Amino acid sequence: VFSVVNAALFVLKRRDGEQPGEFELPAALPLLGSVLCLVLLVVRLASGNVTAPLIALTLISGIVGLYVVSKRAVSEPSR
Repeated sequence: VFSVVNAALFVLKRRDGEQPGEFELPAALPLLGSVLCLVLLVVRLASGNVTAPLIALTLISGIVGLYVVSKRAVSEPSR
């Protein structure tokens, strides 16, 4: 989750036309945070401990599934 949040922050930071806010940071910081989180995930998986990543993957899959279902329900016109 932290890796995805950092990657999204990096994308927002690099997007054209984005207005500067009150809190600004170098674009390299979220990029490094994202890479570090991915490295920590790979190390955990390489050590054979897959319980926490599987729980996280299950939760993320459920959230994405709920998002898709709710998106379809909103986009379909009511009869």
